[in-house]
Amino acid sequence: MDRAEGGGVAAGAGDGDSSGTPGPAGAGIEFELEADDGTWCEQVKDVPSKGPWTLSAAGKILEAVTGHLAGGKKVRLVLSTGAPELHDLSKRARGADTLAEFEGMITKAQIPQFVQVLENWSDNGMPVDREVGWRYLQAVHVEHIPPEALRRLVVSEYELLFVGDPEVIVRQLSGYLDEHLHQRLTGSQIRSHLLTVPGVRPRLLAGDTGTLTALAGTVERFVRRVRRDKPAFGMAARPHVEQLYERLVAEDGPQMVVCEGSAGLGKSAVVTDVLVRLTEQGWPAAAVRMDGADASVQTAKDLGSG
Repeated sequence: MDRAEGGGVAAGAGDGDSSGTPGPAGAGIEFELEADDGTWCEQVKDVPSKGPWTLSAAGKILEAVTGHLAGGKKVRLVLSTGAPELHDLSKRARGADTLAEFEGMITKAQIPQFVQVLENWSDNGMPVDREVGWRYLQAVHVEHIPPEALRRLVVSEYELLFVGDPEVIVRQLSGYLDEHLHQRLTGSQIRSHLLTVPGVRPRLLAGDTGTLTALAGTVERFVRRVRRDKPAFGMAARPHVEQLYERLVAEDGPQMVVCEGSAGLGKSAVVTDVLVRLTEQGWPAAAVRMDGADASVQTAKDLGSG
């Protein structure tokens, strides 16, 4: 499993990423990520020959990240074969508000498992108590993601952010992170580097949930109005739908088009079908009625498209 791939997902989602953090700050982890919900310490492991990770096998990792947990950081373990026992324990720990509640939630078989996990953590040579161990366990997140699934996840993340070949983007990202080991990187730095890659450009509105929600609302209202007025016998198929759709999704296509024609020709029906196809494919889209525009606005350029 390519370490940079794991970093790619994280770097795309957070504010700052320390790639290959050196010294004690990097003990037991491959990179550190500063996100809105705190600092995450990431570790990716791909050892398929071992099968699922047992608590004993995961013990060395847990011991190595003690300092991060003591510092209030979260730890994410991305494992190609999973660690079901540790995953279930940590999930139950996060589901409890107190140590007593947690101990009441775990099964009889998990009581010795919790004790075994505690043995990996110490403070100045002294074992941590159950309260501290429970809080540490809350901060450990275990994700089972096989290598190919991780690659698809990374590709899909960057497809949301950029227009271009996602495989090329991931390769460029991997090389960039390798060149900046033991350095602090920001999301802006990574984005700026990727935009220097030929054929890569930003996907507009990526991550802007407020605007995307507003745009989706205009589409829903437009489609609802047109379908409400649709004749009972339906609408005839229109070749303009495919032409307009292909033009909008083309890599070098326009961001805005004006669908014009005489009254009653079915412009709204064409636009509705195109909007539905665009939104089903994940494209942000919106419809604007031209009867509300100034008479001087006759083209997409007049409306403000680049």
